[in-house]
Formats: sequence, C-alpha cells, structure tokens
Amino acid sequence: MAHSGDGTGWSETTPAGTEPIYLGALEIRDLRKGLNLRIKKEHVIMSATTGGAEHKSGSAMAYALATASAPTLRPDAATSFTSADIGRVWYDTTLNVLKILVSVGAVTWETVGIPKDTIMFFYANDASALPGWTIYNTVVDCVLALKGGSGAYNVTGGDGAEKGAWTHNHGTNTGNVKLTSAQSGVPSHTHWLSTPTLSSDDAGSGKVTVGGSATEGVAIVVAANTAADAASNHAHTVTAETTFRPLAAVGILAKKD
Repeated sequence: MAHSGDGTGWSETTPAGTEPIYLGALEIRDLRKGLNLRIKKEHVIMSATTGGAEHKSGSAMAYALATASAPTLRPDAATSFTSADIGRVWYDTTLNVLKILVSVGAVTWETVGIPKDTIMFFYANDASALPGWTIYNTVVDCVLALKGGSGAYNVTGGDGAEKGAWTHNHGTNTGNVKLTSAQSGVPSHTHWLSTPTLSSDDAGSGKVTVGGSATEGVAIVVAANTAADAASNHAHTVTAETTFRPLAAVGILAKKD
C-alpha cells in the first residue's frame, strides 16, 4: 500500500498505476483520513450529513502586509478579486490598522479603527491611558484651539505647536494728570486786604494793625490755576493678578501606538 493507512502520509504521485486493485479501498480511506486530519485543524469535523467543515472561531487569517503592498489578489497570489471577495480583511502593518475590502472594480480598502501615530484628546487621568495608546507629553498644560477659518487660530498647527500663554497682566501706571480749576472745584476769586497802618505800640516790634475800609484796601486776585489742588500732578496705579485659569474639563493627549 502506498500510504500509511492513518492519513499522515501525503503524496500526489501515489499510488502507482501498477498497485493492486484490491488495495484501492484502503487508499480511499487513507485519503479521507488525511483530508480530515488537515481540514479539522481550522474547520469543524465533517459529518456523514452535509454538516461540518465550517471555520472554527479564530481560524480566519487576514492579510498582513505593509501599506505599500496593499493586496490586489486572492491568497493564492494569482486570482484577481471578484465581488465575492468584498469584506476580506487586511492588517496594514505600516499603520497598525485593519482594513476592509469595499470595492474590486478599482481595488479599494477602507480603514477600520484609528491609524498609527494619531494624536487625540481623552477626558481621562494621565495614569490611565487606553491600551494601545501612549501619553503624549509634548503639549501640556494648555487649552485646545481649533485650526481653520479666519480666526486668531488660523495658524500653523501640528506636532508640538502651542499658541498663547496662561499669564496676562493688567497692571499699569496711568501717568501724571493736571486738573483744571473746573475739575478741582476751586473757581477764580478775589481776597480784599485793607491798607495796613502802623500803631504806635507796634512800631518797634514790627507788628502792623490792619485798618481802613474795603475801598481803601488792596485787592489780591487768586486765579483759578493757582488753586492748591488744581496744579498738583498725581497718578493712579492699577494692579492685577497675573495668573488666570478658566474652568476646564482636564484630560490627556495620547498617541496611537
């Protein structure tokens, strides 16, 4: 007999054409055993009815190729895809994503999942990054701004780009201000001083006694711009806190492994 009888042997060149006919039944049974041994590795064991031979869980194998080697043929590497192949799975080893075949007219694969090196915001603690992601520490302690449009953040974005600052300062000095008489509230006015006369008992001491009437007095005019408060320069100083943080939902940036 050309084969072992237990199905472990395999040769397409046997049995020879000269083998006795009475061994034919043994050869057929050995062939069935051999097929069953191999098929049941990834298929349900075939039964006497039409049952069995379905794929076992986890038995299907996707393409595993780089982006530059996107599959265009069936696994036999010779047969072109047909509409029956739509739904085949390809693991892109360059981008670390799964792709599904969605068109065969012009072979088209669509990504399932998030491409490698994608950076995303997660509302999470930095100690609990999702599996398959790594904390991205290049950009920290800042708000997120949307690029695009004609606003202030229509600027270059990307890896490590940051704009603005957490601090601001409203502190300043207003400079010197001189009030006018109208602002100070002191109007122009006149003081009358009567003509002084000397008394006999004050002559030696240098003292004078003011006497006379208003018509005999000397007018002293006080102009508006000589008011005590009108000509004084003064300044106002404004101080403010230099640190500001808005109410925020804190999270992390993480990069897809």
